[in-house]
Amino acid sequence: MFFDIRAMKYLESDGQSALKASKGCYYPEELYSDMYMQYEYSPAIYTHQYDSSKTRLFTAGGPLPAGLQGSYAGLWS
Repeated sequence: MFFDIRAMKYLESDGQSALKASKGCYYPEELYSDMYMQYEYSPAIYTHQYDSSKTRLFTAGGPLPAGLQGSYAGLWS
């Protein structure tokens, strides 16, 4: 989901298009590994940027839980 800060609303979607992020890279802490290994992990996307032609999208992020360390980057075209 994308939020348009100028219009102050979420962009509407036809429900047909979606981008799925891969697992990225994260370093499980012993404290959190028991809690999170039983769930499917997907990273949080913290930033995104389109190129000048608006045909490619770069995203970057990492684990959502504060106790995990890692990174994620993706490029869709």
